[in-house]
Amino acid sequence: MVYQFIEQDMQLSPTLKQDWKQAVGFLKAELGKGFFNNCGRNHPVLSMLRGVGEGQVVDLVKLVELLRQLKITDTNYPVLISKITSKRATNEGFPFLEIARRHILQGFSVYFLEEVQGQKNPDIRLRHEPTGELVFVELSKLNESEKRSLAWEQYRRLRNVMTFYGYDYPCAGQLHQYIADRAVENMVIETIKKLKDEVYENKHIASYSDEYLSIAFADAGSIQALDQWCAQHKVQRRFQGLPVEFKDTYRLVGRGRIKDEAIQIHPDQCGLLYFPIQFLYFMDLSNDLPAAIDSFTSALLPFTHIIGLVLYTEIIGANQTPFLLEDGHLLSLTANESGIQRYTLFVQNSNFKGSLSSAAMADLKKAMV
Repeated sequence: MVYQFIEQDMQLSPTLKQDWKQAVGFLKAELGKGFFNNCGRNHPVLSMLRGVGEGQVVDLVKLVELLRQLKITDTNYPVLISKITSKRATNEGFPFLEIARRHILQGFSVYFLEEVQGQKNPDIRLRHEPTGELVFVELSKLNESEKRSLAWEQYRRLRNVMTFYGYDYPCAGQLHQYIADRAVENMVIETIKKLKDEVYENKHIASYSDEYLSIAFADAGSIQALDQWCAQHKVQRRFQGLPVEFKDTYRLVGRGRIKDEAIQIHPDQCGLLYFPIQFLYFMDLSNDLPAAIDSFTSALLPFTHIIGLVLYTEIIGANQTPFLLEDGHLLSLTANESGIQRYTLFVQNSNFKGSLSSAAMADLKKAMV
């Protein structure tokens, strides 16, 4: 079916279509016979193959270019492939790939470490080629409850319609409660489309409110009216999900998750902790960012071999401005070819006593953003 899409696409250049076809062939060969029949409909590779926009195709081609590069270098490539083909590909395989890509671009080589049952060991070894220094990465994703997963998936569906249907207008709103009835959810989606159509036709603000959500769109000439609507409904000029369900600072600090991951790295090794995070958490992090950083900093203090921790997420249609932080911390926002934006928060351990040059530290931070 994907090959048929490639042949029928009239928008892409012949060169990109050929690269697309070769990328699909590489994945078919590398991931094993029957993979696409058994991986599950939500597997990230399958999701990428369904994307037919130019930006999504470019992302897929670049992904395969990275896999080709990792395959022919000393990276312990089979460990990576086993992560990608597993049911935990979203939690491990693709985050491993993303970490590898970003650090390779900044002069690091990567090696995927095998998990040894009964032992504490990190996931990835980074070597800073200009200095020869080693940094060990431990990656961990917070498990989602069924309730959180359902709420996140519904927010994603609504947000996709708001972003990709018709023109991309400034919007504001709040999802008040989870919509358990799929028929009602479909009605909400149709309402969102009608509001965007109304803005396009009449060039003014269009809004809607019920027990499930309050939402408004406006064209460029109606921003003042949108801000007035926000004040009236006590929301910010962005679409908010169910933020109370996604407060992860306590899950990382109060429940000892940072400690659990830090001790996976030997005290004689320089370590870095990576945590992929739900983007709904990031959307509300601005409200208590200083307090969150203080909590993370305190949790890192006992682990003098840990450089710091990195929280990151991907967001569709984010409209926040990156924060400029002090004390070595940073918060950045970048976007890829398909318009997916990435927030990254790095919290530096003020009690880090490992041996790491300023050059290596600078390149680590460049890789994060």
